[in-house]
Amino acid sequence: MHIWDANCEELEGALLGGEIDIALTSSPDLDERIRMTPLFREAFCISFAPGHRFSRMNAIPMRELEGENYVKRLHCEFPSNLARLGIAKPYNAVNVRYVGEREDWIQALVRAGLGCAVMPENLPLLPGLEMRPLVEPEVFRQISLATVAGRPHNPPVAAAVAAAQRYRWPGGNAG
Repeated sequence: MHIWDANCEELEGALLGGEIDIALTSSPDLDERIRMTPLFREAFCISFAPGHRFSRMNAIPMRELEGENYVKRLHCEFPSNLARLGIAKPYNAVNVRYVGEREDWIQALVRAGLGCAVMPENLPLLPGLEMRPLVEPEVFRQISLATVAGRPHNPPVAAAVAAAQRYRWPGGNAG
């Protein structure tokens, strides 16, 4: 099994070039030769340190982020999913204090109270972090299984595809 963090073009190239046979992705716009099988929808949430004003709320309306110190996840899909809703620049209203690509560092900064961060609802959190759903609007990503359309699956890939389709994903299967 090979796992790596790739952008859309790298993922497309690896699938179409035969470097990989299957991928789990939230990329909505891949090459038409790639078959996307929806698995589940995952909401974005706000993570924050204990004692933050958000801890008194059941859900966080987007407008509540205005002026907040923010820790930006470098490869976060939140902005592209906001753009899908017609909201072009999500980081204008926040005070971006730190930017990082390592999930553990981002979460450690948030836990230390240096800002809040948007994270997918099913992301494992460091102990001590709190998280609430983002609402008004609700922002989500679609997690799909990607394979090359028309390419026969070898037995391990066929087993992986079948297992992914049978699995009871959080929030229910999207397909």
